[in-house]
Amino acid sequence: MGRKRKAWLHAGSGKRIERGKRLPGYYARWSDYDLSGKRINRKQCFKKLADARRFVSRFNARLELEALGEIVAMSLHDACREYLNGCSHKAVDTQRKYSSTLERLIAVVGDLEVREIDGRDVDAFIRSVSRPQELKSGEIRPTSKSTVARHNRNLNAFFRWCVRRKYATANPLDSATHVPKQAERRNRPTLTIETVERIMKAMTREHHRIGVQVAATTGLDRGFVEHMIPEQIDFDLGIIRGTRAKSRKQFSVPLHVALQQLLRPLARQTSPGCRILSEMLPRRRNDVDWWNDACESAGVSGVQFRDLRAFATQFLMSAPGMTLADARDLLQHSSIVTTADHYHMPRPDVVQAISSIPLPGAKASERKRSKAGKRKRAARRA
Repeated sequence: MGRKRKAWLHAGSGKRIERGKRLPGYYARWSDYDLSGKRINRKQCFKKLADARRFVSRFNARLELEALGEIVAMSLHDACREYLNGCSHKAVDTQRKYSSTLERLIAVVGDLEVREIDGRDVDAFIRSVSRPQELKSGEIRPTSKSTVARHNRNLNAFFRWCVRRKYATANPLDSATHVPKQAERRNRPTLTIETVERIMKAMTREHHRIGVQVAATTGLDRGFVEHMIPEQIDFDLGIIRGTRAKSRKQFSVPLHVALQQLLRPLARQTSPGCRILSEMLPRRRNDVDWWNDACESAGVSGVQFRDLRAFATQFLMSAPGMTLADARDLLQHSSIVTTADHYHMPRPDVVQAISSIPLPGAKASERKRSKAGKRKRAARRA
């Protein structure tokens, strides 16, 4: 007996069209489209061939109802499972947050059909997540506004997906009354080297200044800089290695030579597994964050520690030969659009497209023509 081979079931036909090698399970493959109309190929693994065929037949029935313009009858549990399968490409932490919100929604509302959920069910869900939590010690802890806003965002994304898949006619959050309003997006200030130097001069501790320099030249998060240990710095290669807290992906970023000279003696004095910049914690002393205290002393307002990533982008782009794609890799962004849009940097394709447009008032006769092209034009006229 050989190993179990995988079988592909193509949505729309329900037939086995392809066989793999030495991979267990049965796979259903289908095509989906995002808001911009871009085609996305998806697949899902099943342990039994009957389950895969059941999924394909249900997918085909949904396509027929969509062609007729009717709403597809889909239970909330099946819709949540299909939505989470489509989010498998996202970060692990993001998938966990989506799953937590949808599991709580099913516990509050029940396994209804998606088209039967209205604004009253959403209000009941918001009230349940806003309730104070009772800890094991008997202490009552109130739910923060950020937690309620996170559940609201996840729920809004799920129901907008249901509307696109014809599982519901409208988003029930539009008719709800207890949905919290989303806070306006903060305009990220553009930091200059003079502003960063002024903030660093207002700091009284050396570890604070070194931590700001590391974040401003590498774009690392504040939590990573605070908990950086000697094993994460390779002084021979001049790089910092670590793992992203959100996506669990490993990364390595170069470290400036001047920072290597500052961190090398501190790393030698630090025991293995202990924090190099130990004075960066605790963040608050006497209910005042040392970063905010330094900004206030320097006369700078509206600047957060996270804004040093924007300064890091400008610092990296000032290096000779550095491209926006290289800065995207060093900052661990998933797309170059994030690096360009969030940090006010022009995209390379936009710059190239603008450069190809002739300037107003430019004459075509001023363009230099080669002798070879002149001979070819003369030959065509003859």
